[in-house]
Order: sequence, then structure tokens, then C-alpha cells
Amino acid sequence: MLSTVNVVVRKAPGLEPAVLGLRAAYSMLANGGFETRILYMGDGVFNLLSVPGYVGGLLERFRDEGGMVCALETSMEERGLSEDDVIKGVEIVDNEAAAEMIQEADATTTF
Repeated sequence: MLSTVNVVVRKAPGLEPAVLGLRAAYSMLANGGFETRILYMGDGVFNLLSVPGYVGGLLERFRDEGGMVCALETSMEERGLSEDDVIKGVEIVDNEAAAEMIQEADATTTF
């Protein structure tokens, strides 16, 4: 039985997979009762900039309802972003921590 799920989002804002990943993560958290973590990496880290509207609101609800929001440190650095650039509550993780998150989860899906 699943209890911990990771959703990895690698696509930039405005691309359908980026929104679908967030919606899947929120659905698993709110309706599935899973411990849900969303890890943004690659161009996906741009989704963590303060974005008004549906996507920004859903990401904040996900976080506020107990979802864990993470960003891969190397992806942030490669794109010139710092913790101050992204929304509140994002945990910046290094490669080792990201690998542990994926290894320890019952399931991981990628968008």
C-alpha cells in the first residue's frame, strides 16, 4: 500500500506537464491521503517564482495543506535563482537529499 508519493516536475511554467504535475500532487494529497512531496528540478524550478492565478494558488494550497515543496539546489543555481526568489516554504535540497527522497518514497512520478 502506498503512503508516500513524490511528484517530480521538470517542465517550465506554461507547459501542460508542469500544471499536470502540480494537479496530480495536490490530488494525491487532498484526496488520496498520501504524504506527498513535489520536487521541482531543471526548468521546473521556474514554477516556484511567485505566480498569480490558478497555478500559484494551487501551489500555495498544496503547501498549506501539508504538502512538501522542494527544489533541487543545482537546478536553482544553474538558473541563477536563490531561496529569496521563490515562494515561501520551499525546501532547497541537494542531490543527495533528492536521491534519498526518491529512494524512500513508495512511488515517484515525473512530469
